[in-house]
Amino acid sequence: MSTDPDKHSWHDDTPSPRHWKGYTAIKLIILILALLLAVYLVGLL
Repeated sequence: MSTDPDKHSWHDDTPSPRHWKGYTAIKLIILILALLLAVYLVGLL
């Protein structure tokens, strides 16, 4: 199995690669809030 030197991790593309876990957490929170809002507006909640 060889590694391609041109490939890099996705979190290297974030504005601050050291904080990629924080960016992921924020994205998940926004996604959950959007889903809750959609469910609320549809009337299922």
